[in-house]
Amino acid sequence: MENAQSIQSILKEKLFNILQADSIAVKHNNAKEHLKNLMLVAMIYVNMDSMEIAKKYLHTAIDLGKRIPEPDSVGNCLNSLGILFYYQSEYDSALKYYNESASIFRKTNNRSYLAQTLTNVGIIYFSQGNYDSALKINTDVAIIFDSLNDRVDQASAYTTMGNIYKDMHRLDDALEYHQKAFQIFIEKNDSENMAACQDNIGNVFRYKKEYDKAMSNYESALRINKKYGHAKSIATTIDNIAMVYLENKNYRKAETNFRQTLNLRFSSDDKDGFITASNRIAQLFLEEGDIKAAEKFAVDALNISPRKRMLKPRIENHLLLARIYQKAGQASKALQHAFRAMELKDSLFDADLPEKIAAMKIKYETELKDKENIILQSNFIRQKNKALTWIIVGYSASSIIIAGFASFILWRKRTQKKIALIQRQLFISQIKTHFVENTLMSINRYINLNEIEKASHYLIMLARLIGDVLRNSSSKYISLKRDLAILEDYIQLQKLQFIGPLTYTITVDDNIDKDCTLIPPLIFQVLVENSLTHGLEKEVGGVITISISSDKTDIIAMVEDNGLGRRKDGDRNLQIHDKAEEPHGSELVEKLIKNSREFGKRTWYRVADLNDENDNSLGTRVEFTLPYVLKI
Repeated sequence: MENAQSIQSILKEKLFNILQADSIAVKHNNAKEHLKNLMLVAMIYVNMDSMEIAKKYLHTAIDLGKRIPEPDSVGNCLNSLGILFYYQSEYDSALKYYNESASIFRKTNNRSYLAQTLTNVGIIYFSQGNYDSALKINTDVAIIFDSLNDRVDQASAYTTMGNIYKDMHRLDDALEYHQKAFQIFIEKNDSENMAACQDNIGNVFRYKKEYDKAMSNYESALRINKKYGHAKSIATTIDNIAMVYLENKNYRKAETNFRQTLNLRFSSDDKDGFITASNRIAQLFLEEGDIKAAEKFAVDALNISPRKRMLKPRIENHLLLARIYQKAGQASKALQHAFRAMELKDSLFDADLPEKIAAMKIKYETELKDKENIILQSNFIRQKNKALTWIIVGYSASSIIIAGFASFILWRKRTQKKIALIQRQLFISQIKTHFVENTLMSINRYINLNEIEKASHYLIMLARLIGDVLRNSSSKYISLKRDLAILEDYIQLQKLQFIGPLTYTITVDDNIDKDCTLIPPLIFQVLVENSLTHGLEKEVGGVITISISSDKTDIIAMVEDNGLGRRKDGDRNLQIHDKAEEPHGSELVEKLIKNSREFGKRTWYRVADLNDENDNSLGTRVEFTLPYVLKI
């Protein structure tokens, strides 16, 4: 902490000196010097974590740069603004300023500045998981820096590409690019980046579970960092070494190294790093089965206010707490933290999304409690509209046309209300408690097997699925592409429950634009859920086939399984159908399809049993049509 205070003192002294020099530049009308000083002051405020003040200085510098004119300086200020918004996780605003900056550097043909700006664009794509775009941008950046003979920045582009490939689990490609970068840094005798490269190479070997090679690289990185006193880098390397011990269940050595990391993060006032280190120790205790100690460190991390610039440590914190509470058997708390992690992750892309999801969650909880009230209210509205129709029709003969039109309007309103009610019921049916609990139990198996990455992968998938269903529960339509993506998450999570192999295929005709074609949400998911629950046996597994075509006026869809069929599973189906309080999923889908028709246009829905020549069941096929709705 003393080190952090001394840094702040140095920054304040620099700020004072620059402002003094700037007053002289202003007095002598030295606009270029004034512009340079404005940019320096902005960067000092960035380092002091005063982002809003920094933005004001940058905007003042941009206005001055346009008047002088100094286009490259304007471009650099725009790029700096992009960096500030990136730090604050406002990616859309960051991309806006980066694009403006890149446009200026293309006009001035300043390829070095252009490459630096494109590097920042690539970082955003990487953060968003848009790996293909991130790779393309960084490939272009590496080519530009190579043409400028800027080997160090070229190596930095290779490092980013290595990290992208690692996140894509293309580990051999990741290793290739990290080693390319390492060779360049050796040529340039760049010790700090050499150490960072060895950390990255060690991470790839750790992902490959080649722990001896990982440890060799980490130890080499640590020697370099200690020699040159790179405090934060030392903490990073020790943290990586601790992860090797943790993954090999050497808990005592892992704890020793994690605590050392924690102290280094604290002394350097690295709040984000401190949260990560606390999470690591909590993870260690979770591995040992000490739930109370794990909860303590994870909650301590949660109570630390991170710099607003980075949400990743906070997301990891909530995911860890979800795992802790899941293992403690507190499913409600586990789900709460999984939701929060998902909200934070989504907020990287949509600033309003946390509020939207919070509203949806409240709506979901209310609807679970008041499901019967919704149905009663709907019946009341239906009766009220019916009475209103009779009042209108009861007027004089001259009002018949008006009455007819009003009846049409009321019919449309009643249809829309029915659709909304059915969609709410579908939504409730897809967030069943037993599905969430069973999935969390499956995730727990991976935790117990120390397959932490798999556990995290499926927990994020569960949170994403619940968030998607929450977001789309009140939507009349969503794109076919989005609906199928949600469906695939759902099937992947359901596969965790199956002992036998579960496979599926989704075929969409080439003439259907999945981005522009709109359908009511959840239809395919509910039908697949019906096949998984009532058609296929978990011990045996099975195959689900989904095909979607079009005759230019209708969407024609088919969902087929090779399971028990309706007759063999008849008793169970009848029991479910007899439950008046909760309609069967396929019944809800049938109602939704029949109520989704355009006025004067028919839709159909049919279920067929599949049998062989000896009348043995081969499964069930559901076929239906929907109006072909295109996004304008």
